[in-house]
Amino acid sequence: MAEAKSVMETRRDQMFPQLAPQEVERLKRFGDIRHYPAGTLITQTGKVSDGLVFVLQGEIEVRQGGAVSRSSVITRHGPGSFHGELAQLSDRPSLVDAVAASDVEALVVPRRGCVTCWCRKPLWASASCGR
Repeated sequence: MAEAKSVMETRRDQMFPQLAPQEVERLKRFGDIRHYPAGTLITQTGKVSDGLVFVLQGEIEVRQGGAVSRSSVITRHGPGSFHGELAQLSDRPSLVDAVAASDVEALVVPRRGCVTCWCRKPLWASASCGR
């Protein structure tokens, strides 16, 4: 009998949607390009983040339970992926840590830019929230 697949395996695309390069390009006017050396803590549990992070190059690791001790990896985000949409939607502190797993170039869109973009592009808002 085949082993049942986890929700992470069967619904990954819905849980962690990716944007096409041209979609990310359109978002650049709403934020700033930032560089994070490998090992840099990008978002921290319990802290308000700078904004929604779109990975352009490199990879970030999303962790639960703390960046330094006893943390578990939830997922990794590479180019086209993004992190922090729930915190930006709710205007609340981050629920997880995000660490640069390699040198990362990212577009960081602050909450004001996210709200503007979501209002102008409701379909993108739906995609960024996992539909």
